Amino acid sequence: MDEKAFLSFRLWQFGLRNIARDFFWHYLFHALLRHPARAVAGVRRYGQMVSRSHGAPLSGTMDLQELGDLPGAANLLIAPGYCMKPYDYEKGRSICPVGHFNHQCRLLDEAATLLRGRESWPAPCRRCGVAPLAEKAVQLRADFYIMTSAMDIARDVYIPATRQKSVQYGLFFLCPYSLEPFMFGLATAGVKGALIGFCRGACSNHDEWTRADVGMKNDQTFVAGDLWQDVLQLLEDQRRVRRCDKEIRYHFDSHVYRARS
Repeated sequence: MDEKAFLSFRLWQFGLRNIARDFFWHYLFHALLRHPARAVAGVRRYGQMVSRSHGAPLSGTMDLQELGDLPGAANLLIAPGYCMKPYDYEKGRSICPVGHFNHQCRLLDEAATLLRGRESWPAPCRRCGVAPLAEKAVQLRADFYIMTSAMDIARDVYIPATRQKSVQYGLFFLCPYSLEPFMFGLATAGVKGALIGFCRGACSNHDEWTRADVGMKNDQTFVAGDLWQDVLQLLEDQRRVRRCDKEIRYHFDSHVYRARS
């Protein structure tokens, strides 16, 4: 059914494989069924994306240019994956100062260190894919969320968005395997933005994705060089347009670092 995009839907296999998992039912009852009009509109948006793809996999970017003209910096959420944290292959373990499978970032916990410049960052942070995005978030006064499990993403991002109690624009970094179900989640939650797929270290099948979903990820993920530079340049351009010069602080709320000036 996925190959034929039955009912303009290409998540039949993914749905069946996860039908016994908690996040499937949690999102169904707490988002889709609780807000049926928004859910129907989102399913239609997703179906339109599938139809326009003409059988090809959905693009790695929902639309990077949608982030080019936002109504306000506080409306933006930057969301890297926890697997972008630094990993020491010789020691075979994560070297993130605050741990691997969590929503925390030392640089946002101690924003003064972040703002003093990269030479003042802890050594592991200089090898981290999350850290440069945290730096851009501070410059933009954007909210910041390190993605871990599907359940947490549903609780912390999708469901609040369906209730219009969180940001409605996002920049998300994830493995190509999960791009399509993630697009479905964003469409039904009413969140716009861009999805950036990893080129190295990413989960390539359902078993790998399932292990990573519970923190079993012995690898660091990376975005292709050219795309990575495009993303950083887009965020830098936004900083120049917004002229976010005010002092900024963050507080950690429902796993999200929320910007407060």
